[in-house]
Amino acid sequence: MCGIVGLYNFGGTAEASARDRALVQGMCDLIVHRGPDDGGLWQSDDRRVVLGHRRLSIVDISAAGHQPMSNEDGTVWISFNGEIYNHAELRADLRLDDRHRFRSRTDTEVIIHLYEERQVEVVEAIDGMFAFALWDGARRRLLLARDRMGKKPLYYVIAAGRLLFASEIKALLAHPDVARRLDPVALNEYLTFSNVPEPRTLFEGIRKLPAGHTLVCDQHGNLTIARYWSPLDGPPWVAPASRGEAVERVRDLVKTAVKKRLMADVPVGAFLSGGVDSSTNVALMSRLVSTALQTFTVEFTGFGPAENFHDVPYARQVASMFGCRHTEVPVTAAEALAYIPEMVQHQDEPLGDPACLPMHFVSRAAHQAGIKVVLVGEGSDEVFCGYPEFPRLLDTFNGRWSQLKRMPQLLRRAVKRGAELAGAPSGRVDVLRRAAEDEPLYLGLDVVFFDWEKTELYTADGRRMMPGKAADTVAAYYREINERRPDADFSQQMSYIELRNRLPELLLMRVDKFSMAHSLEARAPFLDHQLATYALSLPAAMKMNGTRTKAVLKDAAHEWLPDDVIERTKQGFRVPLPAWLRGELAPWAEDVLRRSPLHKLGIFNFDHILELWVRALVRGMNGMTMNGTTINGRHVGPRAVLYIMDTLGLSGRTKGIIDLALHLDPQRYRPVFCSLGEESSELADRLRDRGVPIEVLPLPAGLRPDGVWKLAQLIRRLGISVVHPVNPRPLLYAGLAARLTGVRSAVGSLSAFACQVPDREYRFLPQELVNRGRRQALRNQMACRLMHHVVAVSDELGERFCRFTAQASGPIAGLGYWGLRRRMHTISYGIDLAPYRAVTAAEVAELRARLGANGETILVGSVGRLVEQKDYPTQLRAFALAARAEPRLRMVLAGDGPLRASIETHAGELGITDRLVLLGHWVRVPALLRALDVFVLASKFEPYGVALLEAKCAGSAIVATAVNEIPKLLNDGVTGLVVPAESPEPMAKAFLRMAQDAPLRRTLAQSALAEAENKHSIDAVARAYQALYDNPS
Repeated sequence: MCGIVGLYNFGGTAEASARDRALVQGMCDLIVHRGPDDGGLWQSDDRRVVLGHRRLSIVDISAAGHQPMSNEDGTVWISFNGEIYNHAELRADLRLDDRHRFRSRTDTEVIIHLYEERQVEVVEAIDGMFAFALWDGARRRLLLARDRMGKKPLYYVIAAGRLLFASEIKALLAHPDVARRLDPVALNEYLTFSNVPEPRTLFEGIRKLPAGHTLVCDQHGNLTIARYWSPLDGPPWVAPASRGEAVERVRDLVKTAVKKRLMADVPVGAFLSGGVDSSTNVALMSRLVSTALQTFTVEFTGFGPAENFHDVPYARQVASMFGCRHTEVPVTAAEALAYIPEMVQHQDEPLGDPACLPMHFVSRAAHQAGIKVVLVGEGSDEVFCGYPEFPRLLDTFNGRWSQLKRMPQLLRRAVKRGAELAGAPSGRVDVLRRAAEDEPLYLGLDVVFFDWEKTELYTADGRRMMPGKAADTVAAYYREINERRPDADFSQQMSYIELRNRLPELLLMRVDKFSMAHSLEARAPFLDHQLATYALSLPAAMKMNGTRTKAVLKDAAHEWLPDDVIERTKQGFRVPLPAWLRGELAPWAEDVLRRSPLHKLGIFNFDHILELWVRALVRGMNGMTMNGTTINGRHVGPRAVLYIMDTLGLSGRTKGIIDLALHLDPQRYRPVFCSLGEESSELADRLRDRGVPIEVLPLPAGLRPDGVWKLAQLIRRLGISVVHPVNPRPLLYAGLAARLTGVRSAVGSLSAFACQVPDREYRFLPQELVNRGRRQALRNQMACRLMHHVVAVSDELGERFCRFTAQASGPIAGLGYWGLRRRMHTISYGIDLAPYRAVTAAEVAELRARLGANGETILVGSVGRLVEQKDYPTQLRAFALAARAEPRLRMVLAGDGPLRASIETHAGELGITDRLVLLGHWVRVPALLRALDVFVLASKFEPYGVALLEAKCAGSAIVATAVNEIPKLLNDGVTGLVVPAESPEPMAKAFLRMAQDAPLRRTLAQSALAEAENKHSIDAVARAYQALYDNPS
């Protein structure tokens, strides 16, 4: 791995050529970090061509590897950056021809002689990562080439009759004939993609050679740029005959990719996060090296596992597993700030990826440890569809997007306009806009601003400078794959979009810039071109199994990694930049914004940018009021959301709302709670501990006008922007008070019970509860007409509510139904996953021992109130049947209630008392759920099933009855087993099946957890509610 520079004076004056050698030397001196071991310069006899080189010695570290390097007669010269993994095989073939004499063991010399045989087509034969410049004196032409995947950058510019090239932009800018001007088209693309797509850079006129391309400059200065490779090349994509065939093929390709990347005459290490990609590298490398492998991980100081900002515990586990010499690199905000000026120098042009910071620190640590080569995990998520967004996007594409695209364009535009008028969330409107205007659904994973969002970022002059749309760039990529692979599914299209832009021009650019800044070569096995093209050819079903991503790779990895590493939730290379910028880096960041030289360009609307900054900042700055601040007379800062509840006493619904409030974006919202009754509970204490204000407004039962007035006064006093009442009475009070005060947004949540239709499902409930349900629904109908949005926890429950309340309206039922439907949204209950992730293996082991479980015991259990609704008699009878056939079974019931005595009696009658544990009220629910082998929900009626969601979040294997919403929350045979209600025999069979099939339990649990993280995490629920808060209808 090295650095290259040079020029070809095809049209400049001969006098100018006299100074070119010194200028190229100056360019070369700016990239010494890329090759500190050696440097060289060559100029042609006519002084028209100058090649410069900085060497990082990896293969044949002797002086024989000095560059620039030539063939025997000096007619071909090369300056080469990279590694060719098949150079030994190519060398053996070339030695058969007596014309080729080798003077070194380097891969560089192989390219020279192979070029003599194949000319430009040499790039098709070499396997590796590279960027090189080759001068062909006989043909008077300069060849530039970049590797297939774009691992090595290569920039060029035409200036004063010269073609100049370099590994880094800074080297080109050192030449006096290269201008420094901003490219507005590139800027516009950068603000969308976080990087500038090829061939542009942010410097007008400076271009980057696209991945898989060559450039030939002849003696007249004519440039021929050609694509020699694409991941779309090859025979037709045919799905493997079986999943096993695909798994074996991936397993073989990964092993080969890792093995070939160990080619080096210097120490090789690995970056390790503890995820499946880097852990695969380490596992396979450890099999192939004779000494302990050195691994490196970043740790952000001041953040623990709950913040999910570092990989240390997972990396430590994997390093220990394979006997690695492991280094953990601590990073503080102060260290990050001190490095930023140097980071800008190494980036050359902005890369909008915070992971540049940890990449610097971990690369520096590897260099200091004497490592010259590391293997990294980049590329796996792109080619194997590893990002959690991919399954969601695939569902959208196959569902609503496809339905929209089947509509005539005129109708699509009408739907989009209707959504705008209805105040739909901006993201939803943008999807409808893209469908209406025939733009792609997927533009890339790191989209920062969509084209329509950038309008406010620019001044009027700035908007006039921005021709075209960033979306047009991606549309061209879609045309490529649709023309060459018309049968490609949407997952293959998304992967191809990533391979065309974000991967080579952001992720790999980051890896190259910050590893080479420390004279470190980074190799990416998952971007072996044979592995990448095979992965791309696989259909979605091979790579995504529900919400389980990278499925074929994970299945392949079972040969070398344990399940807990393979199935670990993806978290990415996260950086605590938001926390730093709201904290100790805030003064520096604001100073940069206010004093930026970009003000002078007149392109950006800095009033709007500073407003965005203050909104991001206000929550974390000391001394700033929680009511926000004002810029140019406009209120900014987090908006106050008032949650209005009957009580803050212990209940699942109250806990869910508190979790929601505590997971709002603190840069945009600040929660306040108002209790119309009790406020003393564990949940209220939790709010106070987090600094959330609680207001108590005791109001008698029923609706009182003075109560509405008191609530309106409270809303005005607290400066409330959003009211969010929960359940019947608060809905009515809040709706009226919001109208009185002109609150911008009113969002009401309906409990699952309130949405149930009082019919046969209530047959076991006291008549008073049935009547209460009817009265509650009628009150909700009145209140919902005062809300901007109404939220139910499922589509079916929302539809039931609208249907029932419309019928209760009598002759105006139609108006009542459609009026409610327009306001109705579906947002699932949200579960805070952090307590489940925090449960340790030691805690689970301790708890299982306490519950009387040994290594063979299968714990089956439930968590919930001991009430008739839960149908514990059926559960006990089913357990008794199963226990006769399976002696390892043991049952645990956590919770208390009026049926405890009858449960104990019934257990005695069934003869299972010695195999039943009644825990009573239990606080450590996450730990208990993790300790259970099987979670059971035997209810004969369940308004929604929050306990089931909690079990999914714990990664439990689940057996549940087919009542109400349960079959929609639990996919039978995929995320659990669903059995008929009030039927002991089928439930007993499910218990036995679970007990006797450990792989089934594991598979169901993993699928349930993945689905919970995707659909039911409190973060996803918070984002959905925030969209409603932002968009009153």
